[in-house]
Amino acid sequence: MPGRFDTAFSDRFSLRSALMRLYGTANLNLFHKSPIPTMAYLGDQGWMYITRKELATFDGSMRFSKGALDTIAVKLLRRESYLRNRDCRFYLAIAPVKQSVYPEHQPEFIQRLAASNRSDQLIDYLRRNTRIQVIDLREALHQAKNTSAPRMFHKTDNHWNRYGAWVAAVSMVKRLQKDFPEIQADHLFRATVDSSANVSGNIAGMMALSGIAVEPDLVAVLREHHAHDTTLFQWPVLTFSNSWEYQIRKVKNEQKHPKVLFIRDSFGSDVVPYLSEAFGETVALFDQWQYGMNLKQVHDFKPDAVILMVVESNLDHLISQTPFAEF
Repeated sequence: MPGRFDTAFSDRFSLRSALMRLYGTANLNLFHKSPIPTMAYLGDQGWMYITRKELATFDGSMRFSKGALDTIAVKLLRRESYLRNRDCRFYLAIAPVKQSVYPEHQPEFIQRLAASNRSDQLIDYLRRNTRIQVIDLREALHQAKNTSAPRMFHKTDNHWNRYGAWVAAVSMVKRLQKDFPEIQADHLFRATVDSSANVSGNIAGMMALSGIAVEPDLVAVLREHHAHDTTLFQWPVLTFSNSWEYQIRKVKNEQKHPKVLFIRDSFGSDVVPYLSEAFGETVALFDQWQYGMNLKQVHDFKPDAVILMVVESNLDHLISQTPFAEF
């Protein structure tokens, strides 16, 4: 009933959106505080951050128990074994939250509560106790940042920009080249930066500041493009907020290159155009934040490699969203 009342009120109160924008603008420019502090907070120089799981992941207050680590390891090892028996390699890529790469723009009262967080826990556990190949994308972005790379995350959005997505794609391709030396992607490793367009991201939208809080959109531009879209597999499309990007399929003329299945979340969407430049065929699935095995898709596509990319704030989905018995 409260939700229906709010909808009816919004439909009848035409000034609501304008007043929300005025309220958000006043908080931004006059008081420099978030109009929705339980959901997002402001940093300096126009930086905006999400609270909840992203903040809890950064500050270390959200951690894994030993049992949770064991459960994730067992589930991932079952996948790895299943794929290895079919001559397919498996990789877990962990994407950073914004706070992990650009903590310095946060307010002073935002501090780490522990020396490590649950991403560190899981990566250390998997590397010490399993054969799972882990690609820690935090390392690649920190290395790029330390060499004065352009900004790799949006200020007004919680996702990386297309320059950060390119850095992540290059990191994954270089790791897979160790196992697939036939991958030739020199053109992928060279990019220029286009900052001619502006963007207003999802956090700005949450604060009713779309079009008010804007920033240059930094895009990595390749001189050559070898991959192109092709006919999608006839798989049922999951119904969720991002279902329009459930499946992306790209091919190159050089079919001798390996085929990769890229299971991703919203952080992976901007990675696909770059990642696909390295492979003969790429299928990218956004499986409703389940990060599952997608067994039918594996059977139909028959990939040489599966990359499971999970943003670190969603690592618990490997327990709560993914069914234990996937086979």
